[in-house]
Amino acid sequence: MEVSEFLKLFRLKKREIIISAHAQKRLVERTIRKQDIVSYLNKSEPVAVQEQEQDEPNLRVFRIYYRQSAKYFHTYIISINSKILLKSAWRTSKPLQKALSKGAFKFN
Repeated sequence: MEVSEFLKLFRLKKREIIISAHAQKRLVERTIRKQDIVSYLNKSEPVAVQEQEQDEPNLRVFRIYYRQSAKYFHTYIISINSKILLKSAWRTSKPLQKALSKGAFKFN
């Protein structure tokens, strides 16, 4: 999915951002601050977005990559329906960071 298409869907209407119990646990383990994630989701443009297959008809799930700094990226898994649910978050792997920073990462 193109980033612009994702942003249009994401910003279509104001939705509450909820962080799942799993994501809260992972954020503590990975020392990622909740307020940073909410800020990225609301104010930043991702560098890449991948929509994931879903069986539930009114639910869309995305893997989103945000630039954290000049050489680091965060990956978020969110679902969108009447609300936005953060399912997980982590820092990307070194090979993926290199591919994203060079613009060489493409989704099929």
